[in-house]
Amino acid sequence: MDQGCVLVNADVHTMDPSRPRAAAVAMAGGRITGTGDGDQLRAASPDARVVDLGGRVVIPGFVDAHCHFELTTTHLSYAVPLHAPPHSSLREICQTLRDRAASVPGSGWIVGRANFGLHQFVAERRPITRQDLDEAVPGRPVVVYSGLHVTTLNTAGLRAAGLLDGAVPPMGALIDLDTGRATELWSWLPQPEFGADAVAAAMAPGTTWRTGRWSISNGTRKN
Repeated sequence: MDQGCVLVNADVHTMDPSRPRAAAVAMAGGRITGTGDGDQLRAASPDARVVDLGGRVVIPGFVDAHCHFELTTTHLSYAVPLHAPPHSSLREICQTLRDRAASVPGSGWIVGRANFGLHQFVAERRPITRQDLDEAVPGRPVVVYSGLHVTTLNTAGLRAAGLLDGAVPPMGALIDLDTGRATELWSWLPQPEFGADAVAAAMAPGTTWRTGRWSISNGTRKN
Protein backbone atom coordinates (compact mmCIF):
# COMPACT_ATOMS: atom_id res chain seq x y z
CA MET A 1 0.00 0.00 0.00
CA ASP A 2 1.27 3.48 -0.89
CA GLN A 3 2.15 5.24 2.36
CA GLY A 4 3.07 8.40 0.52
CA CYS A 5 6.05 10.70 0.67
CA VAL A 6 6.78 14.03 2.35
CA LEU A 7 9.41 16.36 0.91
CA VAL A 8 10.79 18.59 3.65
CA ASN A 9 13.34 21.41 3.91
CA ALA A 10 12.29 22.47 0.42
CA ASP A 11 11.51 25.68 -1.45
CA VAL A 12 8.13 24.69 -2.88
CA HIS A 13 6.62 26.93 -5.57
CA THR A 14 2.91 26.15 -5.23
CA MET A 15 1.58 28.41 -8.05
CA ASP A 16 -1.19 29.35 -5.59
CA PRO A 17 -1.31 33.18 -5.34
CA SER A 18 -2.74 33.00 -1.84
CA ARG A 19 0.21 30.88 -0.63
CA PRO A 20 2.96 30.97 -3.24
CA ARG A 21 5.68 29.23 -1.20
CA ALA A 22 5.87 26.36 1.26
CA ALA A 23 8.60 24.48 3.07
CA ALA A 24 7.21 21.00 2.49
CA VAL A 25 4.86 19.02 0.28
CA ALA A 26 3.11 15.69 0.94
CA MET A 27 2.13 13.20 -1.76
CA ALA A 28 0.25 9.91 -1.86
CA GLY A 29 -1.43 7.85 -4.55
CA GLY A 30 0.01 9.96 -7.33
CA ARG A 31 -1.48 13.18 -5.94
CA ILE A 32 -0.34 16.10 -3.82
CA THR A 33 -2.13 15.82 -0.48
CA GLY A 34 -0.82 18.94 1.21
CA THR A 35 1.72 21.74 1.36
CA GLY A 36 2.97 23.72 4.31
CA ASP A 37 5.13 23.06 7.36
CA GLY A 38 7.27 19.92 7.34
CA ASP A 39 6.54 18.90 10.94
CA GLN A 40 2.79 19.23 10.42
CA LEU A 41 2.82 17.21 7.20
CA ARG A 42 4.94 14.47 8.78
CA ALA A 43 2.58 14.30 11.73
CA ALA A 44 -0.39 13.97 9.37
CA SER A 45 1.33 11.11 7.47
CA PRO A 46 3.41 9.25 10.08
CA ASP A 47 4.07 6.26 7.80
CA ALA A 48 5.14 8.28 4.79
CA ARG A 49 8.68 8.27 3.49
CA VAL A 50 10.44 11.55 4.32
CA VAL A 51 12.94 13.12 1.92
CA ASP A 52 15.05 16.08 3.04
CA LEU A 53 15.74 18.23 -0.02
CA GLY A 54 18.30 20.46 1.61
CA GLY A 55 16.66 23.67 0.42
CA ARG A 56 16.20 22.60 -3.19
CA VAL A 57 13.40 24.07 -5.32
CA VAL A 58 10.26 22.04 -6.04
CA ILE A 59 7.95 23.13 -8.84
CA PRO A 60 4.84 21.62 -10.45
CA GLY A 61 5.32 19.59 -13.63
CA PHE A 62 5.53 21.59 -16.83
CA VAL A 63 2.65 21.71 -19.30
CA ASP A 64 4.11 21.28 -22.79
CA ALA A 65 1.64 23.30 -24.87
CA HIS A 66 3.04 22.38 -28.29
CA CYS A 67 4.87 19.19 -29.14
CA HIS A 68 4.74 16.50 -31.81
CA PHE A 69 4.48 13.46 -29.62
CA GLU A 70 3.93 11.03 -32.49
CA LEU A 71 7.18 12.21 -34.09
CA THR A 72 9.05 11.91 -30.82
CA THR A 73 7.92 8.38 -30.10
CA THR A 74 8.26 7.04 -33.62
CA HIS A 75 11.71 8.56 -34.00
CA LEU A 76 12.63 6.69 -30.82
CA SER A 77 11.62 3.50 -32.59
CA TYR A 78 13.43 3.90 -35.93
CA ALA A 79 15.86 6.84 -36.04
CA VAL A 80 19.56 6.66 -35.16
CA PRO A 81 20.18 8.81 -32.05
CA LEU A 82 22.92 11.32 -32.90
CA HIS A 83 22.56 13.83 -30.09
CA ALA A 84 25.51 15.71 -28.62
CA PRO A 85 26.08 14.80 -25.90
CA PRO A 86 26.67 11.87 -25.71
CA HIS A 87 28.41 12.37 -29.07
CA SER A 88 31.19 14.93 -28.81
CA SER A 89 32.20 15.32 -32.45
CA LEU A 90 30.98 14.99 -36.02
CA ARG A 91 33.51 12.18 -36.39
CA GLU A 92 31.70 10.19 -33.70
CA ILE A 93 28.32 10.96 -35.26
CA CYS A 94 29.50 9.73 -38.65
CA GLN A 95 30.82 6.53 -37.07
CA THR A 96 27.40 5.91 -35.50
CA LEU A 97 25.82 6.30 -38.94
CA ARG A 98 28.39 3.90 -40.41
CA ASP A 99 27.57 1.37 -37.73
CA ARG A 100 23.83 1.66 -38.39
CA ALA A 101 24.31 1.19 -42.15
CA ALA A 102 26.42 -1.91 -41.49
CA SER A 103 23.86 -3.37 -39.09
CA VAL A 104 20.86 -2.69 -41.36
CA PRO A 105 21.84 -3.98 -44.81
CA GLY A 106 20.02 -2.85 -47.92
CA SER A 107 19.52 0.34 -49.86
CA GLY A 108 16.86 2.07 -47.74
CA TRP A 109 17.14 5.38 -45.96
CA ILE A 110 19.28 5.84 -42.87
CA VAL A 111 17.54 8.44 -40.69
CA GLY A 112 19.42 10.19 -37.90
CA ARG A 113 18.01 12.38 -35.16
CA ALA A 114 20.17 15.10 -33.61
CA ASN A 115 19.55 18.14 -31.43
CA PHE A 116 18.94 21.76 -32.36
CA GLY A 117 22.14 23.77 -32.74
CA LEU A 118 24.22 20.63 -33.12
CA HIS A 119 27.27 22.66 -34.21
CA GLN A 120 27.46 24.25 -30.76
CA PHE A 121 28.08 20.92 -29.06
CA VAL A 122 30.63 19.16 -31.28
CA ALA A 123 34.40 19.57 -31.33
CA GLU A 124 34.44 20.80 -34.94
CA ARG A 125 32.09 23.70 -34.11
CA ARG A 126 30.36 23.48 -37.46
CA PRO A 127 27.21 21.87 -38.87
CA ILE A 128 27.32 18.40 -40.38
CA THR A 129 27.43 18.50 -44.19
CA ARG A 130 26.63 16.47 -47.26
CA GLN A 131 30.33 15.69 -47.59
CA ASP A 132 30.51 14.28 -44.05
CA LEU A 133 27.55 12.03 -44.72
CA ASP A 134 28.88 10.93 -48.12
CA GLU A 135 32.10 9.78 -46.49
CA ALA A 136 30.25 7.96 -43.71
CA VAL A 137 27.60 6.24 -45.83
CA PRO A 138 28.32 6.49 -49.55
CA GLY A 139 25.71 5.43 -52.08
CA ARG A 140 22.79 5.08 -49.65
CA PRO A 141 20.35 7.88 -48.78
CA VAL A 142 20.98 9.49 -45.40
CA VAL A 143 19.19 12.34 -43.66
CA VAL A 144 20.07 13.85 -40.30
CA TYR A 145 17.34 15.83 -38.57
CA SER A 146 18.16 18.64 -36.17
CA GLY A 147 14.71 18.86 -34.70
CA LEU A 148 12.12 18.59 -37.47
CA HIS A 149 12.68 21.73 -39.50
CA VAL A 150 16.43 21.53 -40.22
CA THR A 151 17.94 18.61 -42.11
CA THR A 152 21.16 17.57 -43.81
CA LEU A 153 21.17 15.02 -46.65
CA ASN A 154 23.97 13.19 -48.37
CA THR A 155 24.25 13.03 -52.15
CA ALA A 156 22.22 9.82 -52.37
CA GLY A 157 19.54 11.40 -50.18
CA LEU A 158 19.34 14.51 -52.35
CA ARG A 159 19.04 12.28 -55.38
CA ALA A 160 16.37 10.08 -53.80
CA ALA A 161 14.37 13.21 -52.99
CA GLY A 162 14.69 14.35 -56.62
CA LEU A 163 16.56 17.49 -55.67
CA LEU A 164 19.51 16.77 -57.97
CA ASP A 165 17.17 16.30 -60.91
CA GLY A 166 15.43 19.65 -60.84
CA ALA A 167 12.52 18.78 -58.54
CA VAL A 168 10.88 21.87 -57.06
CA PRO A 169 11.00 21.75 -53.26
CA PRO A 170 7.89 22.48 -51.20
CA MET A 171 6.91 26.08 -50.55
CA GLY A 172 9.00 27.61 -47.80
CA ALA A 173 11.88 25.14 -48.12
CA LEU A 174 15.43 26.43 -48.47
CA ILE A 175 18.11 24.07 -49.76
CA ASP A 176 21.86 24.46 -50.15
CA LEU A 177 22.86 21.67 -52.51
CA ASP A 178 26.56 22.25 -51.87
CA THR A 179 26.29 21.37 -48.18
CA GLY A 180 23.11 19.29 -48.34
CA ARG A 181 21.52 21.42 -45.63
CA ALA A 182 17.84 22.28 -45.89
CA THR A 183 14.96 23.74 -43.93
CA GLU A 184 11.29 22.75 -44.05
CA LEU A 185 11.95 19.70 -46.21
CA TRP A 186 10.44 17.20 -43.80
CA SER A 187 7.29 16.58 -45.87
CA TRP A 188 9.46 15.16 -48.68
CA LEU A 189 11.51 12.89 -46.48
CA PRO A 190 10.80 9.42 -45.10
CA GLN A 191 8.36 9.40 -42.22
CA PRO A 192 6.95 6.40 -40.39
CA GLU A 193 3.28 5.55 -40.23
CA PHE A 194 1.87 6.79 -36.95
CA GLY A 195 0.06 3.65 -35.91
CA ALA A 196 -1.10 3.46 -32.31
CA ASP A 197 0.87 0.26 -31.70
CA ALA A 198 4.13 1.78 -32.97
CA VAL A 199 3.68 4.87 -30.84
CA ALA A 200 2.86 2.82 -27.74
CA ALA A 201 5.86 0.54 -28.29
CA ALA A 202 8.24 3.48 -28.65
CA MET A 203 6.87 5.37 -25.65
CA ALA A 204 9.30 4.15 -23.04
CA PRO A 205 8.35 4.81 -19.42
CA GLY A 206 9.44 8.30 -18.45
CA THR A 207 9.64 9.74 -21.98
CA THR A 208 7.97 12.94 -20.78
CA TRP A 209 8.06 12.96 -17.00
CA ARG A 210 11.81 12.52 -16.75
CA THR A 211 12.11 16.00 -18.33
CA GLY A 212 9.60 17.49 -15.89
CA ARG A 213 6.63 17.43 -18.28
CA TRP A 214 3.43 16.01 -16.87
CA SER A 215 0.98 17.27 -19.47
CA ILE A 216 1.38 17.58 -23.22
CA SER A 217 -0.66 19.02 -26.08
CA ASN A 218 0.08 17.73 -29.55
CA GLY A 219 1.00 20.44 -32.04
CA THR A 220 -1.21 20.16 -35.13
CA ARG A 221 -1.86 22.19 -38.21
CA LYS A 222 -5.35 22.83 -39.54
CA ASN A 223 -5.67 22.60 -43.31
